[in-house]
Amino acid sequence: MPTYDDKEKIKNAYQPLDTAMWRLAQAYSESELELINHFLAKAVSVLDDQLQRN
Repeated sequence: MPTYDDKEKIKNAYQPLDTAMWRLAQAYSESELELINHFLAKAVSVLDDQLQRN
């Protein structure tokens, strides 16, 4: 588990991903992002239900 001392190292490791995801999100309208978010939330729920069954 990362410690508080690792915070800067972790931030630096994930910064490129964060930047890339923000750029990706900028290609979509607010309503498109809401739809994507809704879909992903439901997909996670379906996956969770399936995992609970096994």
